[in-house]
Amino acid sequence: MTTARAGASAAELDGKIFVSGGFGNTLSGMPPILDSVEVFHSLKNRWTARGRLRFGRCHANMTCVGGTLYLSGGLAVDSNTSRVLDVEDVDIYDAQNDSWWLRTCLDRARHSAAYFVSGQKLFLIGGIALNSKGTLKNSIECLDTRSNSWLATFELPSEVQWIRSVI
Repeated sequence: MTTARAGASAAELDGKIFVSGGFGNTLSGMPPILDSVEVFHSLKNRWTARGRLRFGRCHANMTCVGGTLYLSGGLAVDSNTSRVLDVEDVDIYDAQNDSWWLRTCLDRARHSAAYFVSGQKLFLIGGIALNSKGTLKNSIECLDTRSNSWLATFELPSEVQWIRSVI
């Protein structure tokens, strides 16, 4: 990759691997939260830059549903207070214009959750919410990407964090 990063999100779209956000490299203090996006072209064996996120995010979730990249939740820096806060935004990638757009918002802001896709439905599972004094999330939110509507929030029997899923 052209940029060192930790806590980034990754997903496949059209045979290419998109990697977004994460913590950047720093020699001192808090590492910056990146808004950059890179794409790996396996046939060319190279990375190229893509349109930046609307704002820097780390520990977010990214996946592809129906040919569209979705980026949900994560951590970001509040531009007014410089504090790190949980994100409730769900953004989508517009490949034609190489740009990111707000699609909808989560019911509960969170980071370090898991994503799962079933058909045209996106499930966000568990995670952490700094805004709630670090409490873990024991909920599952489900977005129907066809209607852009949220289905009922489901509760897990216990709280989960720092989990990942592979589809």
